[in-house]
Amino acid sequence: MPHRLLIIVLLGLSLPLAAVDDLLMRGRVLILGDSITHAGGWVTCLTQQLARHHGRLPDVVAIGLASETASGLSEQDHPFPRPCVHERLGRALERIKPQVVVACYGMNDGIYWPLDDARLQAFQQGIGKLISDCQAAGARVVLLTPPPFDPQPVRAKLRPAGAADYGFKAPFDGYGGVLEAFARWELTLPATQARVIDLNGPMTAYLAKRRVSEPTFAFSGDGIHPNDQGLLLMADCVLRGLGYPSVGDDLAGAFTTISADPLYPQIKRWREQRSNGWRDHVGFTREKTVTRATIADVEEQADALRQTIEAALTTK
Repeated sequence: MPHRLLIIVLLGLSLPLAAVDDLLMRGRVLILGDSITHAGGWVTCLTQQLARHHGRLPDVVAIGLASETASGLSEQDHPFPRPCVHERLGRALERIKPQVVVACYGMNDGIYWPLDDARLQAFQQGIGKLISDCQAAGARVVLLTPPPFDPQPVRAKLRPAGAADYGFKAPFDGYGGVLEAFARWELTLPATQARVIDLNGPMTAYLAKRRVSEPTFAFSGDGIHPNDQGLLLMADCVLRGLGYPSVGDDLAGAFTTISADPLYPQIKRWREQRSNGWRDHVGFTREKTVTRATIADVEEQADALRQTIEAALTTK
C-alpha cells in the first residue's frame, strides 16, 4: 500500500496540517503515570500514529510505574506503600531533560475510597507540585484526566458507602464519581499551568453509548486497566485534543488496522526499550529499590532501531 494512503487508513479522515498542534514533536517528551501507563499500550498507539503522521518518531520516554500516585496516599491493605511520583520526579527531570511532560494520574490517588476533602486536597497538592517542578525545569505540562473506574465488571468486590475499609481489592462502589471529581478539578486549571486533555469524559461517554446495545460491553475486566480498545481510545483522546484526526468509533477495527501496520511491532519494541531502560535509570522504589547505572547502551540500541523505523517511514 502506498505510504500516503497508509497514513489515511491508519488515521482516518485527514485534517489540514495547520490544524494540528505538534507539541509532542517539538522535543523530548517525558510520560508519567501509574500501571495503565506502565503497561504502555496507549503510549505505543500514540507513538505509532504520531510517527505515521509526521514521518518520524517522537522523542518519547515513557516511565509510568505500576501502583504510583501523585498524592502520596496508600491503602492500609496494599502489599507495600504505594510509590509516589515525587520520590523520582526530580531525578527524571534532571536526567531525561524533557521539553514536555505528559502526566496521567488519579486512578490510585483516591485509594479506592469515597471522596473526601483530605484525599481530594492530597491529589490537588500532588498535581500542583508536579506542575511547578516541571515548569521550574523548563518543561511544559500536559495533564490527562484519569480514565474511568468501571464498577460493572467487579460488582462482587465492591463495598458501599459506610464500609470500614476500602482498597484496590475492595473498591468503593461509587469510585467512578471520585475520579470524575478529580477530572473536573483538573479541567479547571488555567492554561498557564497545564494543557489539560480529558480522558475521563470521552471514555465514560463511549462506555455508555456502547452499552445501549451491548449491556455487558467493558474496556476492562478489573474495572481499572483498559484493554486494547480502551488504550487506543486514550491515545485517540490525546491526539484529538491536539487537533489530529480521530480513529472513529470502531475501536476494535481501528486497533486491528493499526496493529497490522508492519512498523507497529518495531515501534512497540522501540518504546519498550526506552521505557524499561529509562525507568530503571531514573530509579524507583516499589517494594524494592531499582536502579540502573547507565543508559548509554539502551539509547544506542534504541537509536539503531529508530533509524530503521524512520528509514521505513520515509520510503515511498
